[in-house]
Amino acid sequence: MNLPFRILGVHHIGLAPKTPTATQRFFSLLGLSAEVPEAVVSQKVVCTQFHATSTLTSSHSLLEILEPTSEDSPISKFLSERKGGIHHLALEVDDIHAAVAYLRGKQVAFLSETPTSGSHGTQVIFVHPRDAGGLLIELVQQG
Repeated sequence: MNLPFRILGVHHIGLAPKTPTATQRFFSLLGLSAEVPEAVVSQKVVCTQFHATSTLTSSHSLLEILEPTSEDSPISKFLSERKGGIHHLALEVDDIHAAVAYLRGKQVAFLSETPTSGSHGTQVIFVHPRDAGGLLIELVQQG
């Protein structure tokens, strides 16, 4: 299939644990290194990314711990309904605008009109779960 964009791999798995501190401690016990926590204002969260391998390689995924910064954060709603767990799967694309245009042309809906600023200088957009079999999928393009 000839698409106007490429999926580069799994960028991260978004986790919304009931007790973020305990999860962070556990990941540290496994030897996973953490990035500095970063507030993502557009999503009303603080995210802490852990490298999913104990040795840094050129290609690896991240485990992203999400903590809400307000009661109206999507993560607050998720935690009140599900008491924690895997929140979303993020796929890295080489051209987020081409991906959005292509998917919209296939009648795929998004949770926002355009990509927004994500953590670490990325651009992100979430696919509506009804168009991904009930899963929340995030498309990510590196800055």
